[in-house]
Amino acid sequence: MKTFRDLDQIFKMTVKWEQEIKDLYDIAAYGVKNEQSKELVNFLKKNQNAHMEILNNLNLKDYGSIEYVQFSFGLHVAEEIPVHTITKDTPPLEIFKNVLKYEKKVKDFYTKVAVELVSENQTELFDSLAQFKENQIEYINNFIKRNYTDIETGQN
Repeated sequence: MKTFRDLDQIFKMTVKWEQEIKDLYDIAAYGVKNEQSKELVNFLKKNQNAHMEILNNLNLKDYGSIEYVQFSFGLHVAEEIPVHTITKDTPPLEIFKNVLKYEKKVKDFYTKVAVELVSENQTELFDSLAQFKENQIEYINNFIKRNYTDIETGQN
């Protein structure tokens, strides 16, 4: 079980996870060959880069006290966020599915944190982080449905 002492500790960890997602998009950009896949990855990567810039410039103290916040989650954090190895040779559908799993886990974590916060500003911050993840998830899901449904169902 992971217990967090303060919001700053949670935020530093989430920035690390967001960087890992950015790294996944960088690898995906090399791994996908189809032009539509490249467009999606580049779009998601651009969104993620803008998101990272916001996170890196964000001052948590602007959202209220960060000192005494304590969270305990029933699962180990390592179990919360999946670790997948993808390379430039990983098939595109597998890349998208792995990125999707990662995005969903981070979104779920943001949602759990938002529910526990008592400060309205902090809750809104983590709700907005969860919404960003939801948007990324929606883009990926829609792309998979449009481009890979036949492959998954065995139809050609």
